[in-house]
Amino acid sequence: MQSSTFLVVVVLFVVICTTRGLRVKESCAGFQSFYRDLNLNHSTPQEVIRGSHLKICPARLTCCTVEVERDLREFAAADFREKIELKSKSVSDLFGVEHQKFDEFFKDLIDSSATQLDQLFVDTYGHLYSDNSRIFTELFHNLKDYYRGGPVMVDDIFDEFFTGLMQKVFELLNRSYILDDDYMGCIADNMYRIKPFKDIPQRLSAQVQRAFIAARTFVHGFHTGMELTRKLAQISPTKQCSSALVRMKYCDRCELTTINACRGLCSNVARMCLCEYNQLHPVWLEYINAMDMLLSRLKGPFNVEVLLRRIDLTISDAIMTVQ
Repeated sequence: MQSSTFLVVVVLFVVICTTRGLRVKESCAGFQSFYRDLNLNHSTPQEVIRGSHLKICPARLTCCTVEVERDLREFAAADFREKIELKSKSVSDLFGVEHQKFDEFFKDLIDSSATQLDQLFVDTYGHLYSDNSRIFTELFHNLKDYYRGGPVMVDDIFDEFFTGLMQKVFELLNRSYILDDDYMGCIADNMYRIKPFKDIPQRLSAQVQRAFIAARTFVHGFHTGMELTRKLAQISPTKQCSSALVRMKYCDRCELTTINACRGLCSNVARMCLCEYNQLHPVWLEYINAMDMLLSRLKGPFNVEVLLRRIDLTISDAIMTVQ
């Protein structure tokens, strides 16, 4: 009886093993469809094959080959780079918008200041100003040129302006006299000694220089941010990063499963792939702090808006000082 039972067990075991050995292999049709959807062109197995030799997605049975792994790694790298470029572009575009906005704002301040002075001086001095407005027009033209980074220096701008202004005021105050070029040249040569406007030219020049340098640097800072984010987008993911992305996103496809990666794996892969960007964190913080410092100065002692809105009164005070 016992021998008969043992014989039945042996027969069943042989049947089961034989049946498993003859089992039809699983089709890779589903993976092939997924692979084609990625626009990848390497041939893939029709049925599952052994995959223990694979470097990225080793498995007992798989639909992937070494060539398919390489395709998936390149696709993952390109997809990652595209996402980084998209995010970087949005930040870069924001910097570009702010750069243009503040640049136009500061140039408009100069134009508004010129218009404001023109209105005040027409009301105050009438045709005496209108007939000699070229001096003031050139002043604001030179100030805008300096803001744009032109070669002219602020001291030279105001030396030229106040020298020409002194000569014109002196001429208008002494219209009953004939003043030749030598006499007018003498006035120009002795401006620093006689100080007809007291310290107004030096004070105004120093204020404009500080405010304009801060404004110009602030605007240029947005351009720097724009260029920096563009360069960040050009950093290619490492081979380790792209391989990790394949393990996280595609290895389950090779094994004909669809298992979502856990949050911990996603965080680790993101940390690895963003490692090179994280190395720039101290530099980025330094840049942000520098921009914040410039903004604080523009709101405080280097306030170019307040300075330009009062420049007409400052010049008018200078003229009154001579009179």
